[in-house]
Amino acid sequence: MRARHHDRWFPLTVAEQHSRFVSDVPDGHPPVLTPQFDQWASEWLATDPVSGGGSTPSVRTPSGPRADMLAAWSGDPPYEPGLIEAPTCIVRGEWDSMCTDEDARGLFAAITSSPLRQDVKISEGGHLMHLESGHRALYRAAAGFLLV
Repeated sequence: MRARHHDRWFPLTVAEQHSRFVSDVPDGHPPVLTPQFDQWASEWLATDPVSGGGSTPSVRTPSGPRADMLAAWSGDPPYEPGLIEAPTCIVRGEWDSMCTDEDARGLFAAITSSPLRQDVKISEGGHLMHLESGHRALYRAAAGFLLV
């Protein structure tokens, strides 16, 4: 299901982003979102020149990735994983509801032409680890793979 022409963008607010950032953390676990979220949110809003135009500031977010994700979840990915010939590393968080263990296993198995594949699951991480307390583990995983 590809986004229709008039559905190219959807508005995304800071509150919605915050909800996405904290939704994967299990109940009762201390928050993992870093204090830099407010600074990030301000800079994120500034990326869209019309973000302040409505009653609630938001960023026009491309619908393409959402459509691609829905297509992939329906068994119709926008690319052929078996044609990926580059070294590939899947990095995901333990609590990531967007990329489950089953999703990662399926993608990993389908990337058959890559000479090097890794699947790294980071403890106590969600889908948006770049602003979580465990972000250094994300960066170490990426750097470690790139240095192989």
